[in-house]
Amino acid sequence: MKEKLAVLKQQLKLIKIKSPRVKFIKLIHLVIVGVLITRITLIQHVYSADYLAYLNKEAETLVVKKAQTRGSIYDRYGTELVTNVPVLSIIYRYDAKRTADQMFDTAFILAEMIEVNTKKLGVSDQKDLYQKLNTDVLRIDITEEDLDSLTDIELGAQVIFNKMSEAYYGGENTIKFDADDDEAARVVENIDKLSGIDVVTQATRKYPKDLGHLDIVGHVSKGDANFPAEDFNKYMDAGYSVNDRIGLSSIERQYEDFLRGHKSSHEISPTGEASVLNEGMQGVDLMLTIDTDFSNRVDDILERRMKKAKANRLGAKYLREGYVVVVNPNTGEILSLNGKILNEDGECIDHPLGTLYNSYTVGSVVKGATLLTGYEYGITNFGDIVDDRPMLFADGSKKASWSKLGVVNDIDAIRLSSNVYFMQQAIKMGGGYYIPESDVIVDLNAINHYRSSFSQYGLGSRTGIDLPGEQMGMLNIDQSIAKLLDFVIGQSDTYTTLQLASYISTIANGGSRYALKLLKEASISVGDDEKLLIYNFEPDLLNQIDLPKEAFDRVQEGFKQVLQAHGGTGYPIFKNSRYSPAGKTGTAEEFARDEDGNMMFAWVNQIIEVNHMTFIGYAPHKKPEIALAVVFPQAELAEEKNPIALEVANEVINSYFEMQRERS
Repeated sequence: MKEKLAVLKQQLKLIKIKSPRVKFIKLIHLVIVGVLITRITLIQHVYSADYLAYLNKEAETLVVKKAQTRGSIYDRYGTELVTNVPVLSIIYRYDAKRTADQMFDTAFILAEMIEVNTKKLGVSDQKDLYQKLNTDVLRIDITEEDLDSLTDIELGAQVIFNKMSEAYYGGENTIKFDADDDEAARVVENIDKLSGIDVVTQATRKYPKDLGHLDIVGHVSKGDANFPAEDFNKYMDAGYSVNDRIGLSSIERQYEDFLRGHKSSHEISPTGEASVLNEGMQGVDLMLTIDTDFSNRVDDILERRMKKAKANRLGAKYLREGYVVVVNPNTGEILSLNGKILNEDGECIDHPLGTLYNSYTVGSVVKGATLLTGYEYGITNFGDIVDDRPMLFADGSKKASWSKLGVVNDIDAIRLSSNVYFMQQAIKMGGGYYIPESDVIVDLNAINHYRSSFSQYGLGSRTGIDLPGEQMGMLNIDQSIAKLLDFVIGQSDTYTTLQLASYISTIANGGSRYALKLLKEASISVGDDEKLLIYNFEPDLLNQIDLPKEAFDRVQEGFKQVLQAHGGTGYPIFKNSRYSPAGKTGTAEEFARDEDGNMMFAWVNQIIEVNHMTFIGYAPHKKPEIALAVVFPQAELAEEKNPIALEVANEVINSYFEMQRERS
């Protein structure tokens, strides 16, 4: 036992001897831990941004997104309107390890091999370029003469460098879209000198037919052109890259989300390994309601009739435009949307979008809506008569129809196009009563009753068309008895040709107003001959007119007699029609204007009186298959007639049914 105690005492002595060393070692450990904590704190809170930037630069995992082939566009019978064809393009792929100097060196080499557009290169970029090439010159000392000394190759290098820099957004950018074969060959031959540059196949839009309604289909941005600067943030937030093609107008823009598809995503590691994150989806193919062959016939009719009238009729001196819209009145499908502008050289330029952009006073075609409004408010009863003779007022003013028509009822008033009948209705709407050569007192709020009713038929309201930029027409803010009387005969507010088509369709089908549409189907190809349908057209009812069937029957009978009965204002042109048409003619008194909308004068202070010629109609009368609206601004001089609207309408209706017979 004593021996064990002696050994234990000896060990304790050894521990006491070693204890200063242990303390020293512990102190060193504490210092090391303190240094580590301090270093970690600095990394996390002080230098974190710098280290992250360095880390991203040296070991960034890049996600590259590739756009899919844009969807094609077809007409209602499958005729190709827009397809895609492959083109060679020169692109740059972003790499965080590549320095700006290395990128510029590559850009300079590439500028000697391809042509790029340098016209849009700004002064700031030119100064950056000059300073880059002349490092001893301060930016503030660079003159215009210095900038003029820059060569095309140098300027091209800056353009290419800018596009390479933009590749940061999305992983790659197109340097030149649709490069020619020689340019592509030069790049491929020197690809080892062009770090990040590659030649790839991209798609561009092709238009198989020379269609007059290409403006309806629309256009896309070019492959090497940025999208509009004002929309940059919107498109970037939506996942676009700076070199993506986007729809700029019409159908291409309206259905961009369908047509563009969904991008594929690939992750590229710092070692160059690639993995698929998302396979993406090709663009959706669209089938429009447009009948291409019929639309082309309407274009031919418009152009031929306008040129013929201009050459042979004195009344057509100021004729410059013509518009036609043809729809299915039972569904709202647009079959044809046509517009022509006849320029000073005698050439016709396509302008179908004028049918929804341009509005005009349209004359007596509105009288169907006027009569129905009278029925609605109970101020006109079925069969009511009026003695149509000039209306004389206490102040000496006069309002009259185009001729003294005698006693007319409601249907006669449509057939003969009586102004007096509907003006006296308007006075009743305002709570007044017409007495020859007496003051007429009315509540001018009556015009708002008419406007509200007209909008239910599509006049002065949106048609629901699936195109951007539709105009509503203009309201005449003049509040007077004279303007109330003008309103009910179409001499006040302005309407578009598209609104007229919506209006006549609503009357033709008995009171259902459908949205006018251009998209019939949307589908994705899932096999060689298979398609997955993702959208199919269905009529979109905007509103239903709450009136008895007899009210529409009487207006429809009036429209029928306009074209099929003696005395009807359209009978001389339509009397031999085989398709039982119904419709209404219109003449709106206006003043001649030039292309910029400025009023024209025969001589000092002598205005030139002209008439807008309009027509609305449908066929057949009993079970209408088509409805149409025709507008020719400034079609005739006040004293020189030009029935071009009726002639075009008659020929369009005949052409439609002849084509249907040929197809069947």
